[in-house]
Amino acid sequence: MRIRRFKEQDLPRLVEICNLSYPDWPEDEENARYRRDKLRKEMYLQEFVTEEASEIVGYAQISSRDLSCAEPGVFELEVIVHPEHRGRGHGRALMDLIEHHTAYLNWRRLLTGCMDDGGYARDWLQRRGFVHQETELCSKLDLKNYRPPADHDSALAKIDEQGCRLATYGELSDPDKERKLWELYEEISYDMPGTVEYKKADLEEWRRKMGAPAHRVEAIMLALEGDEFVGLTVLVFPAGLKRNAVVVNTGTRAPYRHRGVATALKYASMDRAKATGVPAIVTGNEQHNEAILKINRKLGFKPMKPWLCYTKRKEESDDTA
Repeated sequence: MRIRRFKEQDLPRLVEICNLSYPDWPEDEENARYRRDKLRKEMYLQEFVTEEASEIVGYAQISSRDLSCAEPGVFELEVIVHPEHRGRGHGRALMDLIEHHTAYLNWRRLLTGCMDDGGYARDWLQRRGFVHQETELCSKLDLKNYRPPADHDSALAKIDEQGCRLATYGELSDPDKERKLWELYEEISYDMPGTVEYKKADLEEWRRKMGAPAHRVEAIMLALEGDEFVGLTVLVFPAGLKRNAVVVNTGTRAPYRHRGVATALKYASMDRAKATGVPAIVTGNEQHNEAILKINRKLGFKPMKPWLCYTKRKEESDDTA
């Protein structure tokens, strides 16, 4: 085994390992490169790989939490090993190295996570002092065999009865639509449950995020009352339109909740995705977010392995800040 720093030319192999490890959540090299080049410039980032016979089989990073985190001193750890090379010490060696680097950081909290594999990864993290913080219930909808829910038509009609309408962002001619979408997107993101306190992005930060190849901003499904944007659901395509899409954000402004708006948005978004040939949609939702989980069940999303979120807090006696 050899450990060395990550190089830019290693990216295609890293994407390959990630897609083998998480086949339902594929990403292509174009999107991975955009995230590195455009979205991480202001982040602390240290990356390493392990090799066997000069071939990369493991990867690890420690990075400052992205700009959407309002808490100081939060860092994320990630370790991933090629499925055929696990159990050979690569993950342990990489985590040892990453944790060594934390000694030089003014950190307060470390975040990481793993798929629920039945115990091995969970036990491994807990032995290193990480505590389970949150569970995301992951699920998948096969659009090839998708049939709309029984209440599909009535759910869409209910929107009209309330004086609202649905449209994609690209269909709107409103000259102020970018500002409206940005404000709605950040308002809904702020209200979503998560492992850190959310910090709203300013317009330029939001533009960089939405400029990723995975985002098809024109296709974002919106609910409107008059000219006001009141709800949205967002699909992203990390590996292009012919691979699985991911639901990253669904919600409404507070006065429009519990009125069927989110349901209609999800139904209309699934219709559009199926019509454009997307094979499947995957999503992850905080386990107590029953409103969205109920909609997903009605749509026919099937459970996958949950994603477990872990955190490690620095003991006050160890804080030299």
